[in-house]
Amino acid sequence: MAGPLARIGSLTGFVLLLGGCVSDGYTSPEGITSQSGAEVVGSKENHASALFGGELRAYLSEIDGKATFFGPNEWDRSKLLAPGRHEVQVAVWKLGSDIGHTQKETITVAAGKTYTLRTDDLTVDDNGLSTLVWLQADDGSSVGDKATVLLEPARGKCD
Repeated sequence: MAGPLARIGSLTGFVLLLGGCVSDGYTSPEGITSQSGAEVVGSKENHASALFGGELRAYLSEIDGKATFFGPNEWDRSKLLAPGRHEVQVAVWKLGSDIGHTQKETITVAAGKTYTLRTDDLTVDDNGLSTLVWLQADDGSSVGDKATVLLEPARGKCD
């Protein structure tokens, strides 16, 4: 019969084993502040298109190859980035749809600035249901190009 210490040792080994399966996510550089770095935050926007309108949540899913571990409910959590160029991936979620992601995009951010992810109204074409997403600086200017996010692929044609 195993004593209490044996059970604790087994539990500790199990926790360490699980901990080894989790990859390191993105962390802001040490010592960076909102004045010395750039803050990037997601958005929750309502679009008015009659048929496909609804709430879209955009958030950073990856920064410089590291996951943020954000989900649709954490759209309003921000990340501090060092000034300069970064490779990011943005996720967009709509109720009733899958989560769509951009390709990896390169952005350049400046110290002391706040940037917000923005989405456009939904569109439907031969590829399916999609939106555009972009990064907007606190002065209203766009940073980089708008990227398409496919939320629901087309399921076939109705002829």
